[in-house]
Amino acid sequence: MVRSRRNSLVQTIAVQPTLLEPQENSLLDDSYLLENLQKLATVINGTTDKEILSLNSIVKSSVESLDSVTTPDKYSQYTDYLTQLDENIKDYDNILKQTHRISNQLEDSLSQFNTISDQSSGFIKDTHTLYDSRKEFVKLSQALPQYLTYFDNLAPIIRRLNHASSPNIVRKESFKTMLSNIDKSLFFLEENPDILESEAYRIKYKQCLIRACDLISKYSINNLKQIQSEITQKDIMANKNTRDALIYNKFSSISDDFKQNISALIDRATDEKYKRYNSELTSILNDTFEQYFQIRYKFLNQIIWLQVDDTIIRDKKFSMIQFIQDNKTYFQQLCNKEYKLFMEFFPEDSICKDRINHWFIKLCDPFYVTIGVKCGRESDIDILCDSLILFEPFYQFEEDSEEYAKQFNEVQFDKIFSPVLTRIQNRLIQTVKNYIHRTIVSYKPSAEDFMISNKKLKLQDDEGFVKTYVSNFRNDNTVTATTTSSSDKTENNNAIIISSYYIPLIKGLALLFKIFEMVNPLIFDQLAHHTVHSCISSLKNAYTIITRNESPDTSLAHDLDIKLFYLRNLLLLRDEIQEFNIKYTLNTKSLDFSGVESFFKNYKAGEMSLFSLAKDFVPKVVDNMLDARTELVQELRICIKDFTDVASTDIIGDYLMVTTPEKLTTVNTNLTSCIENRIPRIYEQICHSIEDKEIAQHLIEAIEQYCNDQYSEFHDKVVTLGEQSKLSSDDVLQLVPPEVFNQAFKTLVNQTLKK
Repeated sequence: MVRSRRNSLVQTIAVQPTLLEPQENSLLDDSYLLENLQKLATVINGTTDKEILSLNSIVKSSVESLDSVTTPDKYSQYTDYLTQLDENIKDYDNILKQTHRISNQLEDSLSQFNTISDQSSGFIKDTHTLYDSRKEFVKLSQALPQYLTYFDNLAPIIRRLNHASSPNIVRKESFKTMLSNIDKSLFFLEENPDILESEAYRIKYKQCLIRACDLISKYSINNLKQIQSEITQKDIMANKNTRDALIYNKFSSISDDFKQNISALIDRATDEKYKRYNSELTSILNDTFEQYFQIRYKFLNQIIWLQVDDTIIRDKKFSMIQFIQDNKTYFQQLCNKEYKLFMEFFPEDSICKDRINHWFIKLCDPFYVTIGVKCGRESDIDILCDSLILFEPFYQFEEDSEEYAKQFNEVQFDKIFSPVLTRIQNRLIQTVKNYIHRTIVSYKPSAEDFMISNKKLKLQDDEGFVKTYVSNFRNDNTVTATTTSSSDKTENNNAIIISSYYIPLIKGLALLFKIFEMVNPLIFDQLAHHTVHSCISSLKNAYTIITRNESPDTSLAHDLDIKLFYLRNLLLLRDEIQEFNIKYTLNTKSLDFSGVESFFKNYKAGEMSLFSLAKDFVPKVVDNMLDARTELVQELRICIKDFTDVASTDIIGDYLMVTTPEKLTTVNTNLTSCIENRIPRIYEQICHSIEDKEIAQHLIEAIEQYCNDQYSEFHDKVVTLGEQSKLSSDDVLQLVPPEVFNQAFKTLVNQTLKK
């Protein structure tokens, strides 16, 4: 239902546009009125028709009451209110404008304040910079006088050093102060290379430092020469007590002043701060060392030669060992006394210790010269080895070990006596080579050398080490033909050993045991290879000569004894060289023209074809120095195979050469009988020469294997003949199978071994 707006206030206002138009904007601007109108509209929209009629009646009565009022005054209060509102608005506008103006002024003030703050910060920063600069300048101004002293002191220092007419200026306290100023100036100029002309001043101060150190050296040397002159004026050779009092007590009287001055020079020569001037300072220091050593050498040289000559005359009837012992003791005492005296003059640091130990080698030169002459005349290996043992205490520790440092903290006797040791070792090596050539390489074997008989060992005076080796030889290597008592066995042990082995081999082994650890390991390895090779060559040569000279009628037992003797010596050589750790091999090749001689002999006799003669005529390339162990193993294999072949051939004989039916029936019987008779005898013969039961067993087993193989081949051959119908099946069955033969042979061998 549409509500009527007749007689409503809104309608009334709407029908009077002329009256309200001028005030429309002001009315609309009144937020309060607008708010009431909005509330009124809300009320109207939310009322019922009945309520609307009631409201209209109220409005109508109100309008009627308003109509009774004259029109000009109807809205006077409202217009006054609007007027007041307009004035308030103007006031508010003014206030707003003032507020904007104040805000702008405030922003301008803040901007100015920020500008002032930035200017203040810059000012503070500049102030701090100026303050720091001021502090630096104040510090520089305070240090400038000190800095200037580094430059101002140069001229008086140069004048004083140039006008120093005598090195005695070193004794003055002002010289030490001047030297300290030189050091400070040098360090200052090195730390401040940016100062104008700092390098030029540094070079001048360097010259002053060298000049001052040279004065210290000359002053110290003059003191040494002065005390030398005082001692020389007296007879130092009068007696030993006077001599020691002069060259030690009198000489050490200037040590305190000398050490104080020379320490200043050594400190600067060794300090890292003076690294740029090390070469010049070291040269000055070396001159001082040399002058000291020359003066001491002049005192001692005559005394040393007197001692050496005296020992030569006194020990002329004695061996070189006594001469070495006497002089070794003397030079030890001399070096200890000189070391203590030297440390009274010089500080005990590494440089000074090295210099004094190096000088000791020159001081002991008379000992080196005389020992060289003595060694050149000595050919006794025992004496040379015993001489080396005298120096063994000096070479017990490695040079970099802690024990070495404790032993040679002062005097390094290992380096002092090293030339003596070298001369003795060189002579020993040469003597050993000569001995090997004389007793092994050049040895002429005879038939008795391969026989266990009562051979006598003829030794030279220089072969005492052979007697020692034989006397210490282990008992299980001896061979006795009959049972003897223990006392008799001990007494005859040496003779039995000589009769059981090849004499050059015994000497070669004795030599190796004597020189072991007496020479450099590399040199010993070379000598050991040479000795073992020479022993094998000599033994092999003797074996070849003896077997070649044997007559055809020689018994098999004798032939086996020769081979067993050869094997016995090779086994001894193998066992003994296991004591040495031989690692290095020196291989040298040569041409063997030994076939040339046999070429002409056989050519004249017409015993060989032209092709064979030409083949033997070609020289062979021979390795003179094989590895000792490899060469020995090869010879052992050849010897064992040779022995096995000969012994097996003797057992088998020509029984396995039978191929006729008539003789096949007796093969097994004859062969079994031969094995039963000869195996025990061969085993007994082996045990007589070879003490090692395990080796003897291996030899018998090798013979067994060889015979079994030969019988198997023979059996296969007979079976093949049977298959070819050359033999009947009955003839083939006459032979036992190889398995049966092998078992029977093994049973016999086991029985023999058990016995």
